[in-house]
Amino acid sequence: MLSRKEQTLRANFFPKKWTAEVKNLLEGLYKPQCDVRDLYIEVYAVTYPNEILLAVSLLDKLNETTIPVTYMASADMADKENPEDTLNLLVDSIGFFFENFFALDENQDFDESIYLADWQESKVKNKEFHYKISRENIGLTLMADALLDESNH
Repeated sequence: MLSRKEQTLRANFFPKKWTAEVKNLLEGLYKPQCDVRDLYIEVYAVTYPNEILLAVSLLDKLNETTIPVTYMASADMADKENPEDTLNLLVDSIGFFFENFFALDENQDFDESIYLADWQESKVKNKEFHYKISRENIGLTLMADALLDESNH
């Protein structure tokens, strides 16, 4: 359900080691801002034959029912492209989002107009990608997908 494109095959998740490294990097860069707002970061990365997707959620440490802020980035994959190189570019795009998000006063929330239900096109280091900003809880979406998948088999 996370894909920007219509997919017929299941997603392949990037190794937990890689997503943990990205999470540690982001937590290192944005720890003071997360601590002030009682937020923690979750990172998800998946590939499809023709697409790579990265999703990063900011979740509330104190209240798991608080709706998160989620940044999702998607890029097309060419046959001979290294998916890690593309993911690293998408990680760079997270930095642009986090800088804007954390530039807000800690008591101020993003204007609701910042949430984009539709994919937006952009570029990072001359690589075209798409992004959206939502209130989706990716962890819950993945659990729901797994339950639906189980019920279909």
